[in-house]
Amino acid sequence: MKPMRFKTRITLWFSGVLLVFFLILFLLITVINNSVLQQNVKSTLINTVNGNVSEVQYSLTAAEPEEGAVYIRYGSGYILIDRRFLRLESGVYSSLYAADGSLLYGENPIVDENPAFSNGRLTDVRYEGVKYYVFDRMVEDGLWLRGVISEQESRGLVQNATRLILLIFPLIALIAVAGGYRIASHFAAPLLGISREADRISTGADLSKRLSVTRDDEIGRLAQSFNSMLQRLENTFEREKRFNRDVSHELRTPLAVICAECEYALDRERSGSEYREALQTISEKAGELSDITQSLLMLSKLESGTSQIERSPLDPADAVRAAVRETEPAAQKNIALELHLEPGITVLGNEPLLIRLFANLIANAYKYGRENGHISLTLRREGQKAVVYVADDGVGVPPEDRERIFDRFYRADNAPKQSSGTGIGLAIVREIASVHHASVKCTGNDAGGSTFVVTLDAV
Repeated sequence: MKPMRFKTRITLWFSGVLLVFFLILFLLITVINNSVLQQNVKSTLINTVNGNVSEVQYSLTAAEPEEGAVYIRYGSGYILIDRRFLRLESGVYSSLYAADGSLLYGENPIVDENPAFSNGRLTDVRYEGVKYYVFDRMVEDGLWLRGVISEQESRGLVQNATRLILLIFPLIALIAVAGGYRIASHFAAPLLGISREADRISTGADLSKRLSVTRDDEIGRLAQSFNSMLQRLENTFEREKRFNRDVSHELRTPLAVICAECEYALDRERSGSEYREALQTISEKAGELSDITQSLLMLSKLESGTSQIERSPLDPADAVRAAVRETEPAAQKNIALELHLEPGITVLGNEPLLIRLFANLIANAYKYGRENGHISLTLRREGQKAVVYVADDGVGVPPEDRERIFDRFYRADNAPKQSSGTGIGLAIVREIASVHHASVKCTGNDAGGSTFVVTLDAV
């Protein structure tokens, strides 16, 4: 069974909701109208009777009224009645009764079920299956003015309103469906556009392309989210390609040396010293392979952001001292190391990663420092920042290379050709600084060497 399209679902949902709302509103209006009209019928009855009281006059004179007037002989005088009196008005029947209950004038539809007179009191009576409201007022000399109105007066108005609503219901239903379809088309069209663009990108396998964002609403934010996802996918694939390229490039040389040494040792019988020399070379290159592999894995993990980095308050001076102890076995060239660490500074960080950051900078200073030179490590608080300076008096880094040295496997032109290392130590430094929301940069110094500056947020 073919699934229902999004536009159709939205149209049906919107139309159904609108129609249900209309039906509920119709029922509420019917109930309210019925109640209001009932009250209006009663109010019309009372107001009509009270208004007719002033139109009935009783005169004790024996002289007959002028010709053309409406009058009724009553007792020793006459009852004068306005010509407009007692006509059917707003559904109210008016009638005039004598004190003995006999009808003098007017019309009463419930004459056979007349209730007892009660001055100023509204009563109801059912006659031939119809409910009537009755209201009486005493005029004078025992005369009673009675008004009667049928409940059907209110029902007729309600029925007329109901018929009118039912007549326009098909039009409302048509408007609801058309409106639902219009709204569904408004939302579905850009979604279909996003879907088509996403299909083109996936079919072409070019993750550098992006969806066009022309709206500043939820759909526009959806397109932006797709673009962010495509950016992350592109970065992930680029990291994977770069990792594979780096592995194949950097591991090729030590692997070739290991294979060559193995072939050399196995080519013929060798002396013990020759075997030891070959094994020593193989061991060194295997260690180099291990260092490169571990560094590449750490760099890939840091760049991908997949590992959860736990951070806690710590003293960066402790991390610097631990990094110094870690690099002591690598100390060479008779280089002197000086520490200037301000106490009482706290940062939020991951201690093992910060130790690795500082250790890489110290090892780099040893590697490129001059014979019998100096390395200075300084930690101090500057405003809301904790700043670490690692300065050496070695060959330095040319200004044009100070940004690029943080790229993996990049070597400045003035770097000693015989210097060892994996070539990604500073790239790891930059990534560790990034996950700590810190900055790292390289500058020159008065001694002609390099100064690496790491700036962290102090707490």
